[in-house]
Amino acid sequence: MPAFAPDDPLSKPQRIDAEPDRAFWMNGLGFGGFIGVLNLGARVDGAWKKAFGSGEDRRMADEILGAHGAGLNVRRNMLLATAYVENTDADAVADVARAVLGDAAVPDEETRRFRRNGLAASILARDPAALLGVRALDDFAPRRHFALTLNGRAAPPDALADLDWTEIVARALGGLGEARRGLDLRACVVRRWRADVVLAFREPGRSSPNWKPDKAYELQLGNRHEWTWVRLLDGAHRAQVAGCDAERAVEVASSVATAIWRRPRAYAWAHDPLTPDSLRELHEALINPKEGKFKLLEIVGEMPGLHERPILKLGNKGQVRVERALAGLWDAGVGFALDPAHVRPTRGDAATTGSARS
Repeated sequence: MPAFAPDDPLSKPQRIDAEPDRAFWMNGLGFGGFIGVLNLGARVDGAWKKAFGSGEDRRMADEILGAHGAGLNVRRNMLLATAYVENTDADAVADVARAVLGDAAVPDEETRRFRRNGLAASILARDPAALLGVRALDDFAPRRHFALTLNGRAAPPDALADLDWTEIVARALGGLGEARRGLDLRACVVRRWRADVVLAFREPGRSSPNWKPDKAYELQLGNRHEWTWVRLLDGAHRAQVAGCDAERAVEVASSVATAIWRRPRAYAWAHDPLTPDSLRELHEALINPKEGKFKLLEIVGEMPGLHERPILKLGNKGQVRVERALAGLWDAGVGFALDPAHVRPTRGDAATTGSARS
């Protein structure tokens, strides 16, 4: 995990049996629900039962209570952790738990969503600042990603998971010079099992004219942060970036690469040809309800089984996935034609015979 500045609330050691730290939760993690959890009052027991009342969540909670006591502060801190990860993707919680607690702590894909609260509380007990990694992964996943490739190839000193990321990020931020503009690392999730590293950076928003640098780690009314994500894979020879400013993200990623190799390195936009085989592989992933890489939200395509091959848009309200509805159409003998010549990418990662949004 990153080395935080001395005045950063995330640098202050947190005890799960201590009174909940407002600066840590609100300024460090940016959790606006802090006051609501503390104001539960007599409703604490009901909230506890809802969060840890049964199954694996209860077992994991009992282990934490056995190690740290069952006092009110312990329970309030655990409830804060569950509220913090509420509505985040179960894979984000599981990935951070795996990085912090080890492989054995993480359930399979079918059951991990039933252990979200237990995992969040366990992360809090082991490494409280790592909770920010959950939000970082959850916010990164649905954003538009830009694929980058490194100019030239050279083997990194070690596997990504074995590198000293505290030192690398310090060199990368220092290498930006004046272009750093208050940029700071907030989360680093090393996923050895995926052979990748996800870095989440934050800087004062350019639309925040009243930003006070001496209060950079406090919530400042009327100001906002801008985030930049860098995901390194294939030994850092490839990267995916996201953020408010794509060019800024490339600049940050290139500085990280320079820090890894200790000599100037730069990423450029990746231009991979779309082939029938790659399109077919993507299509199969999009229509698989168990696929975690893509979440199909909307698909538009020709219907070859109907008269005059009409265009049909299949979607749902909000962010509800549509793979099962699509599978139902296929079971009924109605399917989208797979024709690479008619691909039209939209906001998502790719499309089939028309367009798809994911």
